[in-house]
Amino acid sequence: MIWTAGVKAVDSAKDFGFETARAGRIVVNQYSQIPNDPHIYVIGDVAMYDENGSGRGEPQVVQGAESAGKCAFKNILAQINGGEPTKFKGTYSGFMVSLGPSWGVASLVNTFHLSGFFAILMKDLVDMIYFIEIYSGYYLFHYIMNEWFRIKRPTLWRGNLNRYGNVLWTVPLRIFLGMMWLIDCWYKVQGSGSWFSNKLQLHFPWLAQAATSGATSKAAATTAASGKAAAASANAVQFSLNYDYGHSPMAVFDQMPSWVQSMTKAVIPNKAAALNAQKIMTVVEILLGVLLVIGLCTFLAGGMSAAFIAIFCLSGMNYWVNVWMFFAAIAVMNGSGRSFGLDMWFVPWLEKTLGKARYGVLRPIYHVDKNGVKN
Repeated sequence: MIWTAGVKAVDSAKDFGFETARAGRIVVNQYSQIPNDPHIYVIGDVAMYDENGSGRGEPQVVQGAESAGKCAFKNILAQINGGEPTKFKGTYSGFMVSLGPSWGVASLVNTFHLSGFFAILMKDLVDMIYFIEIYSGYYLFHYIMNEWFRIKRPTLWRGNLNRYGNVLWTVPLRIFLGMMWLIDCWYKVQGSGSWFSNKLQLHFPWLAQAATSGATSKAAATTAASGKAAAASANAVQFSLNYDYGHSPMAVFDQMPSWVQSMTKAVIPNKAAALNAQKIMTVVEILLGVLLVIGLCTFLAGGMSAAFIAIFCLSGMNYWVNVWMFFAAIAVMNGSGRSFGLDMWFVPWLEKTLGKARYGVLRPIYHVDKNGVKN
């Protein structure tokens, strides 16, 4: 592939009456000023600063324009404050050319020469850094989505991240995961094991200690005997990815890591807080299950499901046989709700609404009536 495109100044540059050079660019001095008028600055592609006398000037790229802009800014301040002007010094970290959405070339600091995947990756990173520098998380998010996910043509990732790909095949997994949440909560909303009763279901160590602080020595002895029995039973627990007959499932963690215990104790310090927490957890689990089944807010529901499962594992409340739910929750975040679910209508409406809320609705400042008169 041979690229023969050229770069020149805008056509209106000649209308200012200044001296121009190659490609219609306006000649400037080492301070980015018009030679015969130091109060006029010209920067960017339209400026011609030819330090070496080659006739080519500085490269017409963003990095040169940014360097000239900083030079002009410093010199304007110097003029106002009576200081010494600063000479233009172009800073160029590298050059990149995108030849389509999935191939390009790049030269970094005149040392590293890249092509293909790594060149396009660098181009994407540079664009992302730009959005970070202008503090625009909104555009950063949409850039990633548009360049990697919301695109049907070949991309940097060869279509593997394309949200229009085989997301339909995760719909059964999404519905199954949602049903798992609902089935799990079925036993938490009824009977003696209901999490909406005043019976404590979260058996954290500090809550158990508080509940047994006034127990008699006989009760303590009974507890010790129960502990021995539990230890003996624990010896029969083995690692397994399914419920083998005659064996108990193995917990991901036998007890909370110390840092998790400190955080949990701060949020749930006593029985009253624990009773409220178990009710809220049950309601959230039911909500997650419903959202996943109907395909509404699937990305959010999948992410929260993964977070909940991780919390349950760290809290000693989950088993290895259920760890698959964590990976399933991540998998259903790929847009399966838009392929078959309410997100097919909800997500476009949400994007349109949020866009209007951020930028408002574009309206013309005048209109032309049927007689051609501007009002």
